[in-house]
Amino acid sequence: MFNRYKRGDGIRGERQRVNISNIPTTINENEILRIKFPNLGENDLIIPGTSRLAFNLTLSGTDENRTIVQNIGRALISRIGIRIAGNEIFTLDNSDVFHCYSDCWLPKNERANLQYRGIDTSEGANVTKIRLNAGDKDETKVSDKNVAKALSNRFYIPLDFEILDTDYPYHQHAFRDVLEYELTISKFGDVIKTSNSDAKFTIDNITLEFEKITNEEEAKMVRRAYNAGCSINYDRIYRHKTVNINKKDSILNIDMNFAVKSLKGILLLFKETETDFAKDSEKFYNPKIKKVDVTINVNMKSSANLPYMYRSHKMCGIVRLVMFGVQKLED
Repeated sequence: MFNRYKRGDGIRGERQRVNISNIPTTINENEILRIKFPNLGENDLIIPGTSRLAFNLTLSGTDENRTIVQNIGRALISRIGIRIAGNEIFTLDNSDVFHCYSDCWLPKNERANLQYRGIDTSEGANVTKIRLNAGDKDETKVSDKNVAKALSNRFYIPLDFEILDTDYPYHQHAFRDVLEYELTISKFGDVIKTSNSDAKFTIDNITLEFEKITNEEEAKMVRRAYNAGCSINYDRIYRHKTVNINKKDSILNIDMNFAVKSLKGILLLFKETETDFAKDSEKFYNPKIKKVDVTINVNMKSSANLPYMYRSHKMCGIVRLVMFGVQKLED
């Protein structure tokens, strides 16, 4: 019912593409990349859903067939932090796991159009192999070669926090406070697939990209909304904890203690232990959960039997826990 509050009013204007070189222009594994949105003109508005970070990716190592995991635009970022005026309003550890999982549920036709983010639907991820010049690439497939030629080795990270994606057009001048991303880069072994552990990636030519419109009347409308104290609704996602479990265990007891006043839901994700340089960013384990008991403050208890579900051989069983019971998430 709250989704309608997250939809901004429609406005029109001439779209302009803006590319801003980030400082620094290169980044290495385990380092933190900071991106600050610039102070634009008084009547400039950033169009929702157009903000992204672009970069060139090059692999090195002795294995000529080296390549990368699926959805590099998500898998490359292990932690996301978002600040406004220096105050952190959103943080998500293991963001690569959560967002790679979420993107598995995108419609097939949408995933097919996300090659620029590294979601490769070609056979054997051949487009990515051509883009990165892997030794086992197949350039006889004309369609794959054409896509790879158009995109080259440039990939994109979506900056899709709600203030940039689903609310009013972002008006930095009226907002007054600086919006800043802090992205922690994953280690080599989390994103490179290779038979040798000497593989490395090089990330350079980093640019912040977005589309804007310049229109005085529309900027006034957004400023009035800001000045009136409009609310910006977004989902705060917490990685509560990670635990190791034994597949042979028939019962799992998971205790949760959240320092929050309200709770929208709980998502349990299961992944098998993977070795570095051989990971699958879109593979999740199905624990075949058949029954869930939920106890809240000892006094409230709910129980439900449910069949475990498969979406594909790579997807996990999913249980959405709600306040007064258990609900199976349908396709």
